[in-house]
Amino acid sequence: MQQMKRILLLLTASLLVGLTGCSKSSTVEIRYAAWNLGTVEQNGLERQMIAEFMKENPKIKIVIDENFVTDYNQAMSASAENNILPDVFMYSNISTTDENNWSLDISDIVEYDSDWSNIPEIIKASTYVKGKIVAIPSGIYFYGYFCNNDVLKASGLADATSGITLDSFIRDVKEATAIEEGRIGLGDSSYICDWYPAATNDNYGWFTWDGGKFNLHSQEFRDGIRLTQELDQGKYTYALLNDSEKELLGGGSDWEGWNAGSIAFKFDGTWAQNDYSKLSYDISFIGMPGGRTCVVPDYLFLSKTTEHPEEAYQFAKFMSTYSEEGFSKRLELAKAQDLLVTTIPMVNNIDLIEQYFDLIKMKGIKEVYDNFYCNAYIETAKVLPGYAMARWNYETNITIGLTKNAKIGDVIAAACKGQVNIDDIAEQINYLANTSIQIYPQQLNN
Repeated sequence: MQQMKRILLLLTASLLVGLTGCSKSSTVEIRYAAWNLGTVEQNGLERQMIAEFMKENPKIKIVIDENFVTDYNQAMSASAENNILPDVFMYSNISTTDENNWSLDISDIVEYDSDWSNIPEIIKASTYVKGKIVAIPSGIYFYGYFCNNDVLKASGLADATSGITLDSFIRDVKEATAIEEGRIGLGDSSYICDWYPAATNDNYGWFTWDGGKFNLHSQEFRDGIRLTQELDQGKYTYALLNDSEKELLGGGSDWEGWNAGSIAFKFDGTWAQNDYSKLSYDISFIGMPGGRTCVVPDYLFLSKTTEHPEEAYQFAKFMSTYSEEGFSKRLELAKAQDLLVTTIPMVNNIDLIEQYFDLIKMKGIKEVYDNFYCNAYIETAKVLPGYAMARWNYETNITIGLTKNAKIGDVIAAACKGQVNIDDIAEQINYLANTSIQIYPQQLNN
């Protein structure tokens, strides 16, 4: 009888081992949502990267949620409402995912990941909320100006380069403008008040944020408003011209004027470099006047409800440009098909960085990249809780035209147009913007 018990115990143990082995060998499914996947038929670089990941990791199956491909925002809202968020997903900013309790704290997962140390410190710092790491920087881009050097040359000016001084930039915008001859200096002035303070004061970031408060009452912010007025009212800005004037420069939107080769400087992000590189003009990216670099990150998040956090992180990391394995594969695919990798590398590997810039067709991005480790700031909208409310939507008690209690964004726009004196309202909008930030997240209900 004792011998029979031993045999039964051995059989039971063997069965348990077998079942455990089956569990370990079964395929794990990771649902993924991102806005850069394109269609199945297009089979772009992102979908090819997913396929390569599954080849290398046959026990992890990545399931693309195609609902997000057709309407990302609607699908995100529906999945959050029904508590069925994808295991890995993109979102436009960190603060919303954390405040809505969507994102998993991955501090323990990345603690011993050697690739995590590749991430530049300014980007790594942005992944924290309340001491937790809740975001994975999948890629980074630069904000700044693209320059049509042909327009500058036609105006007797030298090519613009990264690190251009603020004074030289303003001079070039003005001297490149000759509307009757089919040239104008600037496409659109709408971002000047956001970047100007950081270009003239290293203590400020985007929209005067200094890490703890806005500084909209500062001289730098007022000067940015005045520069906007000066360029618009002086007819150095395409977007503010009348229709007959625009017709001399190509007509239509500032994009049409740019494509017609009439505009010297156009503000955009390096994610759009492919569109610019296709044009036949001598175009370069010069970044921000003053030489500081404004970084715009994209983030991936692990859902708080994921049942497979380790596998989800393994996949998210592979899709991100701080992973040497993932970025190497991305470059390999791009070179084989003559595709453009627009996201800036975060790897600490000289060979991969050189390979990346060998693929880049746009002049100037390498120079901005070389400077970005020294003097950079992150676009505040990506990382600051309540930024959209404080920058655009918080109500004031200021009347603009027929609108009482105009929103703060409309008040700033009116100041840029000279409809209200910035000196009269600077202290007030500074107080309101900082009040808005302090009462977040209650303001989500406004």
